[in-house]
Amino acid sequence: MLPILRTTRIMRDTCGVALSPGAVVRMIHIAAGNLTPTVARIADAVRDARVAHFDETGMRVAGKLHWLHTAATPNMTWVGMHTRRGQEAFDAFGILPGFQGTAIHDGWAPYRKYDCLHGLCNAHHLRELTLVHEQYGQRWAKNMIDLLVAANRDVADGPLSDNRMVKINADYTAILAKGDTIHPIKKRKDGSAHRRQSTPTNLLRRRREYREDVLRFLSDPEVPFTNNIAEQAVRMPKVKQKISGCFRTFDGAATFCTIRSYLETLRKQGVDLLHALIQSFQGETPQPTIG
Repeated sequence: MLPILRTTRIMRDTCGVALSPGAVVRMIHIAAGNLTPTVARIADAVRDARVAHFDETGMRVAGKLHWLHTAATPNMTWVGMHTRRGQEAFDAFGILPGFQGTAIHDGWAPYRKYDCLHGLCNAHHLRELTLVHEQYGQRWAKNMIDLLVAANRDVADGPLSDNRMVKINADYTAILAKGDTIHPIKKRKDGSAHRRQSTPTNLLRRRREYREDVLRFLSDPEVPFTNNIAEQAVRMPKVKQKISGCFRTFDGAATFCTIRSYLETLRKQGVDLLHALIQSFQGETPQPTIG
């Protein structure tokens, strides 16, 4: 997570060990080589998970925009770097193409190209609804916020009764109908919908079109309300970029992703990270619990 030069200074000041930047880079590459087979196992395990979280964020590599992708579960994290953001990257990584569980994400269209169940991040929905409520003064948006928050609170106490499920779905439908009366779809003379619609209208459309994915957390106890697991996985690499600047080479970015995948997975599983790295340099890489 630190710049190479700063790492050499820390080693000198705390351990009395003089290392050149080149020596540190060699160590990083050795570590990544040792950990690559294990990280491949992590990727396979995430691909086979019943529920997995996906996200991506922009990163600078050699002065150009690249994309850091993550696929994660509560006890495993995989990250990878690619020049593209969408399906080309997903296919290259090989996790989503074979994934048959429920993919939790922010609703970005390329995720829909994969034949699996989908669950949408309601933290994103709450932010969008808050914007519509505050900037457009729309009461229906506040009603939808209250409904989603209350439903999430209820489901945290255990499975919902059939009557409660019916009530939530009825309220959801009524709120959308109320929004439609205020923001109907703009149509052309031939009756077709205009390509450009207002922000509230687009939000209403997506809440209706992907209703089942918005509310999947109600019926599946393994599906969470948000996509925080994936968002947490990309947050620290963004911090690294702020501290250390961009990666100078794609190879350097790839080695970072390999080591980060391994360490973050072990951190989730309560393993001593320094001890694990020492063992990996000794040729006995500790393996995370898979599954």
